[in-house]
Amino acid sequence: MDRLTILLVAIAGMAALWLAWRGIKLWLRHSIRVDQETLNDDKPTLLYFSSPDCAPCHLQQSPILASLQEALGDCVSFQEYDAVAHPDLARRYRVLTVPTTVVIAPNGEVVAVNYGVTQAEKLKRQLEMAANEREDVLTPCVA
Repeated sequence: MDRLTILLVAIAGMAALWLAWRGIKLWLRHSIRVDQETLNDDKPTLLYFSSPDCAPCHLQQSPILASLQEALGDCVSFQEYDAVAHPDLARRYRVLTVPTTVVIAPNGEVVAVNYGVTQAEKLKRQLEMAANEREDVLTPCVA
C-alpha cells in the first residue's frame, strides 16, 4: 500500500509540474502581445524604453532613433516610454534594462526585443521583418 501511495503522489506531482510548465509557456506566448492602445494595425511599431538618468539612452540610442525616424518617416510608429514612470508597461514587455527597444508587427506580434544600445541597421532589418506580411508598408520609405 505504501508503494502505491508513493507512486500515485509521484504521478500527481509530475502531472502538476507538466501542467505548470505548459501554463507558463502559454502565458509567455500570449502576455507579450501588444494591447490595442499601443498597436497600430497598419504599420510596425517601435517601442523605446529609457529613463531620465540613463546616459546611453540620451547620448547614443536617442540620436540613433531620431535618424531612423527621419529616414522612415510615417512608415513606422515610434513610441517612447519612461520605464520608471510606466513600470507595468515595462514589465509587460520584459524590460530588464534601459535602453530597450521592442519591435512589433502590425498584427501585434512582438518581433524583437533589444536590450542595450541597438544600431539603426539592426532596427531597420527588424522593422522590415515586422512589415513583411504587408509589403507596401516600408517599401516607399526605403531608398
